[in-house]
Amino acid sequence: MDMRVPAGRTAKGEDWLFGLHHLLVEHFDDLDAFALACIDIGRHMLDLSTGILSRIVDEDYEVFQVLSPIETLQAGNHFDLSDTYCRAVAKNGVTTAYHRVETHAELRNHPACTKLQLRSYLGAAVMVGGQLYGTLNFSDGESRPEPFAAREIRTVESMAALIGRFVEREWADQALRERERMFEQSFRHAIVGKAIAKPGGEMIDVNPAMCHIFGYGPEQFIGHSAAGFVIPEDLHLTDRLYEELYAGKRDHFQAEKRYFDSRGHIIEAEIGVALVRGARGEPLYTVIQLIDVSERNRAQRELLTANNALTQLSTTDSLTGLSNRRALDQTLRREFARARRNQSPLSLIALDIDHFKRINDRYGHPVGDEVLAQCGQVLRESVRETDIATRPGGEEFTIVLPDTPLEQAETLAERLHRQFHETSWPVEAVTASFGIACIQPATADIRSLVRAADRALYNAKAAGRDCIMLAS
Repeated sequence: MDMRVPAGRTAKGEDWLFGLHHLLVEHFDDLDAFALACIDIGRHMLDLSTGILSRIVDEDYEVFQVLSPIETLQAGNHFDLSDTYCRAVAKNGVTTAYHRVETHAELRNHPACTKLQLRSYLGAAVMVGGQLYGTLNFSDGESRPEPFAAREIRTVESMAALIGRFVEREWADQALRERERMFEQSFRHAIVGKAIAKPGGEMIDVNPAMCHIFGYGPEQFIGHSAAGFVIPEDLHLTDRLYEELYAGKRDHFQAEKRYFDSRGHIIEAEIGVALVRGARGEPLYTVIQLIDVSERNRAQRELLTANNALTQLSTTDSLTGLSNRRALDQTLRREFARARRNQSPLSLIALDIDHFKRINDRYGHPVGDEVLAQCGQVLRESVRETDIATRPGGEEFTIVLPDTPLEQAETLAERLHRQFHETSWPVEAVTASFGIACIQPATADIRSLVRAADRALYNAKAAGRDCIMLAS
């Protein structure tokens, strides 16, 4: 590139403005081209033969770009910083100028003077991000008759500043390109489904994982709204979240939704949605991440069902289908605490099948089991939904009656007593004895309530069985 000043202009006149104007308005593709333009313009404006853009790292001086008649100066050369005039610039951070090097006693034996025979020098620091990047310097084998003018120094400093801005921009562009490359790679090769959509919901890109999850090709997503794949029941689940997202109340959100795939099967998915905004805060697009959790949810449901079944087995008497001793203990603790907390009544009915041992001895244990099972059926059909009928063991049964005073418990016992007489049993008539107790102010704990019901049951048996007794 030859930027010599056109004929009719002087080296001290409009050529300075012309050169800077060219650097500001001309388009340069890269740093190399811009640096060479600065060096070429500077050499002609200063009437110096050598121009260098250097890169300085610690004490290493690298010739990044150079225009010079000195054959030993080539781009890529490395020198010790102390062997260059630029050390003063790097050390002090200020522009340095020598119009006649030989007049400086400390420079007469300097390698740049003795080896390269450079007698004049002007160098300015190139700063990038507040740190020294290198120098823009010009030199010549001839001394100058006059010191460098302030305008010449300011022009070189301006070009050095422009180079620094160019480097910053180029580094920023490189970083942006690298981030874009990394995003593109992570987007394409992600193992979870990803999509990019316009603020209105229209998808503009999807990754292979998303296509695999749904069984569609990219063309069946792009240009369509993600809402078109959501099952109707879940369509508005995220409306409020999207409103908050666009209103700036949140940057992203997570939710669960169900979708239809290409076969009409339901996909249960966890989605994450993030909003990308422009420089002025305007919404540009949303990034959607989708993970198919159908199998995980199915396994969790199966595990929950199995756990519930195990819990049911662990708290249910297999013969009668009533709650067992463990469930009775849990129920009593829960309901006793609630009754005390709410100052509400709690009653207990204890009942035994009369002469059950005689039934077992006369008809055998299988028949005895039939009697117990039918007794359980009688209780299930006769108690209220809020009552809990249990078989703690043997021929003993206990009914817990929350929010039930003593007189209502007695009414239920009378209904059960009649039901026993009206039921058709597999053997002779089966009767039962009943003992009823209710929480009283003196009832200190659960055991006191249970003992009261047991004493009432004992009194019923002592009175001849097949009757109901209340705790005194």
